[in-house]
Amino acid sequence: METDIAELKTAIHQAFAKVRLGAGVSWREADVIDDYGSAQARAAARAQDEQVDWSKIPYNLIGSLRYQSVTSFFDEEGFRFHLPIIMLYVLDEYQTSDSVIIGGLISRLTD
Repeated sequence: METDIAELKTAIHQAFAKVRLGAGVSWREADVIDDYGSAQARAAARAQDEQVDWSKIPYNLIGSLRYQSVTSFFDEEGFRFHLPIIMLYVLDEYQTSDSVIIGGLISRLTD
């Protein structure tokens, strides 16, 4: 099983290696959208976020209770950029995490 998970993680890294955020909605920016924040607040939040290398997004950001609904506020580019790190988080943390981001991911993928 561990070999299968390692192979899947390698496949995720390879499949999404060239994906960049571009003009898509970033992680903290999505939270500001959820809170009906201003354009200025969105820009400030976006400036804090990784926009080039999704693998640099830390797991503690993904598992944080503060950001549990962000997947609902990503546009297509934002979802594509964040999807691989969320999938890796799920593979690594699904047995121990109390984060609802896992349910949010499943909901978004089946939407």
